[in-house]
Formats: sequence, C-alpha cells, structure tokens
Amino acid sequence: MDKYFELVIANVPSSKEELVSALCFDYGCLGVSEDLLFQQTYENYEPETILREKINLKVFFEHRPEQKFFDELQQYIPEVRLLEAVKDNKDWNEEFKKSIVPFTLPGEIWVVPTWSEDSVQYKKKIIIDPGMAFGTGTHDTTQIACQLIEKVLEGHSVASMMDVGTGSGLLAIYASLLGVGHIEATEIDKMARQVARENCELNQRDVLVHEIQIQEVESEFDLVVANIIDGVLVQLREDLLRTTKENGFLILTGILEEREDLFNNQFIKSSQLQILSRVQQGEWVGYLVSRGPAKG
Repeated sequence: MDKYFELVIANVPSSKEELVSALCFDYGCLGVSEDLLFQQTYENYEPETILREKINLKVFFEHRPEQKFFDELQQYIPEVRLLEAVKDNKDWNEEFKKSIVPFTLPGEIWVVPTWSEDSVQYKKKIIIDPGMAFGTGTHDTTQIACQLIEKVLEGHSVASMMDVGTGSGLLAIYASLLGVGHIEATEIDKMARQVARENCELNQRDVLVHEIQIQEVESEFDLVVANIIDGVLVQLREDLLRTTKENGFLILTGILEEREDLFNNQFIKSSQLQILSRVQQGEWVGYLVSRGPAKG
C-alpha cells in the first residue's frame, strides 16, 4: 500500500464518539485517533485530560470509503466538518533508523545503532537497538546523566550501581564500560526490560535487569542513577535514598528547569543530601548528590 486515505472528522459531539468510531470501522477503517488536550498544574506532574463537548477524530483508510459512508455520517451528525487527504505510506521503522546516527558520549564512547554499516571503526562503543524502549542516548537528560556518571567515577571508587528506569539499558552499559563492576537495573515496562537485556548481551555487559521494581529491591549501591521525570523522582524518593549506601551517590535527571525549585524543596532539601554538581542542558537539569549518614 503506497498511499493511504486520512479523514479528519471535526466538531464531533463527545457523546457520539463511539457511534462515529463504530461507523468508521463498519466501512473498513484501519484506525481512529482522538486529538486530546491536557492540562498540568505546577505542583502535579500527572497531566489531566481536558474534557470537551466537541472533539476531532482522525480516521485512516486504505482508500477513500464509498460515498454511502459520508452520507450516513452527515445524516447522524450534520454539524461535522470533514477534511480529506491522501498521504504517502512510509516505512516508519526505516524512517526511525535514519534519525539515529553514531555519536559520542563523555569518555569518547560512541553510541552506534545496530544497523550502522561502519561500526567497526569505533574502538570504544555501545551498540544499541532501542526498539520500543526510551533511551537512544540523544535526549538531553541521558546526556546529562552520562556527564554526571563520568564525573563521579573520575574522583570516587564506585563498585556497584543501580539504574532506575533503565529504558534501553544505555546508561547501565555506559557505566559498565567506564569500569563499574556490579550493575543492576529496574524498568517498569516489560518490553523495555527485554530490549535492555538484549542490548546488554549485544555489548557483552553483565547487567542484572530485574523483573521487580525499585520499591522491592533490598540491596544498597554505591551509586544510584534515576533518569526519570521529576514528579516520579519525588514519588520514588524514599526508595532511591534507601537503596543508596551511606556516603554513596545519587544522580537525578529529568528535572524541568521551570520545576527545579519545587523539586529541590520536595526532594533535595527534605533529605540529607549534599549537591556535588548541577548540569543543565536545554530545559533539563540534573544533579549529582551524596547521601550522608542516616539520622539517628
């Protein structure tokens, strides 16, 4: 299928969304999506869907449906507005691959996708197949985390590390290449856990990717890395602190600059932490902190 037919159905009453969707599928549509609006308060990370009386639906067909479909649609909902388009069908997997090219991380370590034809030229590299997992290494927060991992390893002995929310496993592999001997990781998404394990095996790195989450991990680590959005970091604060050894280190990234003060109040200042380094890239901020002895 070289092309497909896209139909935007605008001004649909919310109460008739199911009816319109059912009609579309009756006439052989491939899928229906709704343009959703969200709002997010400053204090709460979780976005809330804004409910609307009228919505817009985007519907996909292999080809333009017969006129009877349009007649029935107008009969059910006379006020809808229609926008038709014929679009080229792309191999989205190939398009995704084109967007990822080899690049360097701190320590002159190259990140090379599995499909790269010239990977042999890179002596120190991480071969990565991100699949459906977050973590190709290009995102600002991942870059920040790598800078902070390199920084803490330059001046301190780190024998063990926990990577919380490992995604593709890139940070765990990166730390292993820099010399951390024992690394464990957690990840909430089942598919991402499998991707992380495959990437670790691909790079011949012995990383334990848990089936359990950080709340169930009982061990303590010299370094805990959490490249997660700030609201979730706050939610996991007690477990992140609990799994960090006394006088150990914690790397926290995924903090939006506009929420930094709120994060500091809710996480840094409410814990016995010493800020050793702050790194900002774009709108994102990351911290390297040390955890002092627990209060008696």
